[in-house]
Amino acid sequence: MTKTLFNGDYSSLNLFASNGATPTGGTSLDARYITALYGDYLGRAPSSDDINFWEARLAAGYPRGSISAGFVGSDEYRLDRIDAAYQSILGRAPDPRGRVNWLNTMRAGVITTDDIETSLYASQEYFLQHGSTAARQHGSTNTGFVASLYPTLLGRQCGASDYSFWSQLAAQNGRDWVIACFWDSTETITERVNAMYKVYLGRSLDPSDLQTWVNLALQIGDSGLRAGITGSDEYFNRAQTR
Repeated sequence: MTKTLFNGDYSSLNLFASNGATPTGGTSLDARYITALYGDYLGRAPSSDDINFWEARLAAGYPRGSISAGFVGSDEYRLDRIDAAYQSILGRAPDPRGRVNWLNTMRAGVITTDDIETSLYASQEYFLQHGSTAARQHGSTNTGFVASLYPTLLGRQCGASDYSFWSQLAAQNGRDWVIACFWDSTETITERVNAMYKVYLGRSLDPSDLQTWVNLALQIGDSGLRAGITGSDEYFNRAQTR
């Protein structure tokens, strides 16, 4: 079956919700969709005011892609992602000032919600934690830093020649450059898109669609992909039975 994939242009999605249509004796289709968004993005149920607010937008003709983009760009979701990134990457909670600074940086459009992870991987704190620890095995902090990225971002180990290769590039071009290369590789994009598919659509990515998603990730980033997937017909339809 041919699937229409999100191309980054919300206006072309033509994904308008049901404008309040309600099955007999049930919750409106839009309300179920909104409830799914709250659960997936914010980890909580919406209030009746939340439902009414978003239903009004859908009824006014806002495409679902713009609704899901509102969740991706919300302060609540951004703060959740900042907290989760600090815990998973640095092993600690963010300090209050740093938390606010990251949120303001996202609000200003300097980074997207999903960019918090690459920023922390490239940080001096991550380098000192993981580079120096792994260096006991691999001989230098740059090599140790690179060695920590393979299992973390790719889920696998690599050979000494690869560690040496990336270590030299880290010394020449900086850690931000190395993180960008890892993050934008087909291998890591595939891992991230598959994770999104499993969370949002309850299935794995179709291999035939892989190159399309890789290209989209490079064009619009992970935040755009999230908004596109959770604004799709497939996500909307799945929300009706969750």
